[in-house]
Order: sequence, then C-alpha cells, then structure tokens
Amino acid sequence: MNILTATLLSALLLGSNVLLGYYAAPWEILLTPLVIVAATLLLLTAHSSRPTPILRTLLLAVLICGHDIGVKLYGGGSHDAEGQGLIHAFLFMGLLPAYGLLILRVSQLKGVVPWHTRLGACLLFPLVLAIHLFFFGELGYGLSNDCRYGC
Repeated sequence: MNILTATLLSALLLGSNVLLGYYAAPWEILLTPLVIVAATLLLLTAHSSRPTPILRTLLLAVLICGHDIGVKLYGGGSHDAEGQGLIHAFLFMGLLPAYGLLILRVSQLKGVVPWHTRLGACLLFPLVLAIHLFFFGELGYGLSNDCRYGC
C-alpha cells in the first residue's frame, strides 16, 4: 500500500470514529486510543519509493488533530470540564503508543535518512500536537454549549 492510500484509509478510519461518536455518544472517546494507534500503523508501514519521515509525521499529527477537533465538536454528551478531561485522557492514551511507534520506525531508518531529519521527525510530532492543544484544548467547551435553541 502506498502513502496516499494509507493516508486516505487513516482519514477514513478517524472520520468514521468521529461519525460514530455523533450517533453513539461515548464510543468515539473510548475507541480513540485504538483508532490513533491503527492510523499510526497504517501511515508508518505504507511503502514509499523514498522514506519521508517528516511528511509521514506531519500527516499523522494533522490527522490526529482533525480527529480531536471532530470529537470535541461533534461528539455527543455534555461538553463540560469533566468531558474535556476525559477526551484528553483517552487522547493521550493513544498518543503515547503512537509516539513510541513513530520513534521506533524513524530509528529504523538509521542508514537511509540523515540524523537531523530523523530528529526533526521525532520532534515535529509533539510540537504540532502541543500547538494544537494550546490553541484548541478547550474547543467545544463554553457558554454556548449550555444554551440550546434560542437562549
């Protein structure tokens, strides 16, 4: 499977999890760690003519950020601080093994990719996710969620 197919399958997997959460409320949160690890494995094991760890890392981080935004905006249930904490807890349960898999895959490219590219790929993943959580950590939580239908 090539990188384009793996990206589309990962996006489909993450998007279907968000859609599941819209119709069957806490399941998208509970399945988040499994879905993130599955998307990571799809993207990191895809074949490519040349190894591109930075591109794969960026694609993976953007897909995970999009999944997080979808869960926070379209997931069912009450959108309060406790819900945000639950979403973040399950997000980090998926991010830790995903980051471990990323480091393992990038370290296997030792003779093929220069060290600074491998280091950049390993640092790009937490950087993109930290920026995402800094700006969108409280997405879906606010006064407008307590007011329904014309307050």
